[in-house]
Amino acid sequence: MQDSSYTESAHVLLDTFGRFILTGLGMLVCLSTFLLNYRLVGAIGSVEYSLTEILQEFLLAVDAALFFLIARKNTKLKEVAVLAGCFTLCMLVRELDFFFDSIAVHLWKIIVVCIVIFAFHKTLILAGLRRTLNSMKEIIFSDGFGAIFYGMLMVLILSRVMGMNQLWAFTGAERSEYYIYKRFVEESLELCGYYIYSSGVFSLFLNILKQDNRA
Repeated sequence: MQDSSYTESAHVLLDTFGRFILTGLGMLVCLSTFLLNYRLVGAIGSVEYSLTEILQEFLLAVDAALFFLIARKNTKLKEVAVLAGCFTLCMLVRELDFFFDSIAVHLWKIIVVCIVIFAFHKTLILAGLRRTLNSMKEIIFSDGFGAIFYGMLMVLILSRVMGMNQLWAFTGAERSEYYIYKRFVEESLELCGYYIYSSGVFSLFLNILKQDNRA
């Protein structure tokens, strides 16, 4: 019994250490991607087609797909996974606004509205408010929620605050002088936030796969 307890503790410690290493390596990859992108941005000609933007869009696409797979595999998390998947999909569409606007003006906004209507129809209308709230409660105590939560916090709040011109204006420097530093901080924080968010989604998906294998 005692040996089993030691084995379980060692497994938890190794798992935590492994996640720490992977998260650190992922952040280094994110920062390296931004630095490489800065070297190439003159040749690329548009930040919309930069390596940073492409990696962000790739992560969002994978996250949305994983959330919809979670919704199919786990009945307890179905509603919240649909909401999270649609939310992630909306973020992806927003990142690709330049592409959709090239097809038709404000097309990305129409797509986002359609996704939101679909999300509310699948959850609040079909499943009901109580079931949706219970599903939200389930994900709070699930593996990976912390990374999902803090990843979005970095993307939606921290990176936006650090990218405010008013904040950098306090340095007393001209905009042309601090712009590259502001952009580096903002974009690197945003990319790291997307990576942390993705690591949480992937962790949640793996945990559900393990539960299915045990069953």
